[in-house]
Formats: sequence, structure tokens, C-alpha cells
Amino acid sequence: MKTRILLLFIAISALLTGCTHNGGDIGPLFGAWRLDSASRDNATITLPVGKYTTWAFQNSLLTVQLIDAAHYAETRIGSFSRTAENKLRLDFDNSADGIEAGTGAYAAPQWMGFPDKGVFDLDIAQLDGKKMVLVWQSPDGSVYEYKFTKTW
Repeated sequence: MKTRILLLFIAISALLTGCTHNGGDIGPLFGAWRLDSASRDNATITLPVGKYTTWAFQNSLLTVQLIDAAHYAETRIGSFSRTAENKLRLDFDNSADGIEAGTGAYAAPQWMGFPDKGVFDLDIAQLDGKKMVLVWQSPDGSVYEYKFTKTW
């Protein structure tokens, strides 16, 4: 009987100690998203051949990766915030360990049309448990649309 109670206690403890959000629930953005398509002024953007892009949101951190068939990833790290219900602010002007702000891993993902660094405000056209569509107007007036599917 003591063994069963001990096993039950261990099982309940394990269930209650799991961490999935690290810093709180950030809502439907939480998790990883795969870029399905991108366009600029309604014309399809040709993304790097043989590679795919993911965005992962956790707490206030955004990790953008360009991943090839051998699973090598070019990683970019920024921060994000929801400035309004349908607004998403991306900040690729961060630095750490003596790296200049907005450079190296802290640069914006240029292969998606973003400048090297800066703060970018995107409109959230769609966001549910499975799909996300973001729209960004660049400084030159071009309108970019990014369509994502949630992977986890």
C-alpha cells in the first residue's frame, strides 16, 4: 500500500512540475511556426532553395531559423511584444557578449525582406491555434505578407 501511495505521489508531482511557458502564458503565439509562403506587394518571394524558415515564440524571445536539409540552422534572435490586439512588434536591435546591436545572431532575418536591424511593427491579419498571417510595410512602402503554420 505504501508503494502505491508513493508512486501516486511521484506521478502527481511530475505532472505538476512541468514547464511549458517559461515566464507565463503568451497566448496563441507560443510555440514554433513554419513559414509556408511570403510575398512582397502580392508577388511571391523566392526563399532560399532547399531551406525552410521557422519562428519560435517563448516569453518575450523570438528565434528565427533558416534550416537546410542537413538540419544546419542559421539562427537570428530578437524580442517581441504585442503592442495591441492585432499588432506585433519585433526588435532586432539587441546585443550580448560584446556583439554589436543588430549584428550576427541578433540581426533581422534579411532573407525575409527585413533590413539588418531595427524595430518592426507588423499587423496580425490572422492568428489562431494553427495559422498565422503577418503583414509588414517596409520603409520603402512595400507590403510583405508572411503565412505560417504552427508546428508545436
